[in-house]
Amino acid sequence: MKIPEKKAARNFLEDTFPECTVALLGGSAARGELNDGSDLDILILDPSKSGSFRKCFITSDWKIEAFVFHPDSFFFALEVSRMEAIPTIPRIAAESVILKDDGSAKDIQQSADDCLKTGPYEWAEDKKAFLRFMISDLLEDLEKGKDDSEKLYTACKLFDTVPEFLLRTEGRWLGYGKWVHRSLVDFDNNFAAKFKEAFQNFIKTGDNVPFITLIDRILEPHGGRLFEGYTDRL
Repeated sequence: MKIPEKKAARNFLEDTFPECTVALLGGSAARGELNDGSDLDILILDPSKSGSFRKCFITSDWKIEAFVFHPDSFFFALEVSRMEAIPTIPRIAAESVILKDDGSAKDIQQSADDCLKTGPYEWAEDKKAFLRFMISDLLEDLEKGKDDSEKLYTACKLFDTVPEFLLRTEGRWLGYGKWVHRSLVDFDNNFAAKFKEAFQNFIKTGDNVPFITLIDRILEPHGGRLFEGYTDRL
């Protein structure tokens, strides 16, 4: 039987990062949503470490993801999160339970929460155009393709890419895997349900019209499909 998550996390810190000054337990453990497949996300500030890195461990039957920063680099990591629109680090810190504190943990949590509320930086026009062009090209392949296997992979790529375009154009945070769905639901629960339904309908029946129509509606406020005149650097 596993030992409790907080005890396991503190034992891990004592054994592996004894010089850390701040440690925050985030993720499902902090939210009270642990299940059998959960790992422990621990954000660590350690002045003995010169670089920032993520490292994975297994200890006391717990999988642990350690997100390690020098204290001077953490706030830059929040800026990087805003540039990339990936809120992993600010979310871990903002939702966290304090495991170790040198007196700065509350300020770190507040800064992370402020970062989440402020949202990502505005999306660069060239990146927006690139994704709009990619989606347009994929839609063309899905509409006119003859090979069912190729159309399946094309639809899967659209299912992954379109949420990124929608969320970024709306100034929202992105995510990977399950967090794509959570981010869509947080933005517009009704759209998230329709998008999933249209994709599943294509997978089950081969009818691509509802899926394509929904994606075209997303592109429409941004100029619709893009081909003529699109330029990028090779």
